[in-house]
Amino acid sequence: MSDDQLQDRLNNGIYGTPKIKAAEQKKFLGTFRERVQATLTFEELKDPQNLQALKLEMAAHPKYILLVSGDVPQTSLQELLVLGKEQGIETRFTATRGQIYQPNDLAVVFASKNEALHQDIIDITALHPHTSNLTDEEYLQKKKSFWQKLFS
Repeated sequence: MSDDQLQDRLNNGIYGTPKIKAAEQKKFLGTFRERVQATLTFEELKDPQNLQALKLEMAAHPKYILLVSGDVPQTSLQELLVLGKEQGIETRFTATRGQIYQPNDLAVVFASKNEALHQDIIDITALHPHTSNLTDEEYLQKKKSFWQKLFS
């Protein structure tokens, strides 16, 4: 074993295996940006219309996962748990207790478990500007692709 390989092995043993895109994973609550379908900040979490928009996203993508920050207030956390359970969505929490967060930090990330989505727009308010005007069925019909509309 060469000296470089030995040093790398020692560093991995002492500091752990290096993570790929660690800052990105921290920002998106443990997942990569390309897997994200929708996000809510702490400020957006206060608006009930944004929770309705999240519910619509959950209905459209039942196999995705909901990642919730450990700093989410208890009342919002309860609403997210109920919402996830109603939709049958797996929910995970990130241990970020004690950190100081800003209102624009991400509180909730709705993402694919292991598939890259490459969504350009992931902010829930940009994805659903008028969620209160649509019913769940109207949204799902609007969200269908051209081929799904053609053959359904």
